Amino acid sequence: MVSLIMPLYNRNDFVISTLQSVSNQSDSNWECIIVDDGSTDDSYKFFSDYIRNDSRFRLYNRTSEYKKGGNGARNYGFDLSKGDYINFIDSDDVLHPDFVKLKLNAIINSDADAIKSKTVITALDVSQIIRYEERTIITSFMLDDFITLKASWYIVDPIWRKEFLVEKKMFDEHLLKGQDRDFHIRRLLEKPKIEILDEYLYYYRTNPKSISADVSEQTALTMLEVGIKRNFILKKYGIRQDTEFFVFRQMIRLYPFLFKSKEVKTLYFKVFRIFFKFSRKYVILSTKFFITILSFQLFGKGERLLK
Repeated sequence: MVSLIMPLYNRNDFVISTLQSVSNQSDSNWECIIVDDGSTDDSYKFFSDYIRNDSRFRLYNRTSEYKKGGNGARNYGFDLSKGDYINFIDSDDVLHPDFVKLKLNAIINSDADAIKSKTVITALDVSQIIRYEERTIITSFMLDDFITLKASWYIVDPIWRKEFLVEKKMFDEHLLKGQDRDFHIRRLLEKPKIEILDEYLYYYRTNPKSISADVSEQTALTMLEVGIKRNFILKKYGIRQDTEFFVFRQMIRLYPFLFKSKEVKTLYFKVFRIFFKFSRKYVILSTKFFITILSFQLFGKGERLLK
């Protein structure tokens, strides 16, 4: 059985079609664990009624042991899961009817730790296809290529053997954005055996109201704090030089969201102390960065310099 784990927060308008796509799976060998992350509307009551007649759905309120946010909800859902396989899903997207069937069949008949299917990016109406994600691939430098976006996949794409994930740090509950990339980078550091299922089984709806579309000062602060720790591990692990520069540039580009933060000086001191190198491209980017700082202090803007 596969455990489908889904966080929920105030999304009545999209969740119904998501749950319908789960309910309509051609293979019934699944459980769907829904974790309400403190919805402020009537989501919990509404979906309690909605799933009442299907015991494969299980709805919980996130407990206080787990931090508020999608990461805490996913971690709680994982701890509640009963399946031998794990697949995280989101509450505003749609699964292909053979999502469970094809992925379960693939991983049961393989010795892989994870098998990745592929994603279709759509409008809110899933019949309006925008593009097919073509970066869901296997390469010789999987970790580096994922970090630098030459290879990419979504949180829903991999189905994992639960035994591979047990006793590992799951989602970082301190991080408010980029959770799936952080999770996958840490998994890739563990050198799992991954295979590709060459089927488009997930419809990712581009939703302008999505929580993940927001970047506040606090969100950017968690991204930088977690990024410094993770990138230090990556540096010690031995990523390629172009990858090191990529993550350095990513951290620099968070500054426009953080220039008012009291912690900005301390954090960027760490960034330069740990990651800066005396090479032309680092010097050029660093010069732009210090000009950007001056521009924000004088005019409150200047982010174009970092693009």
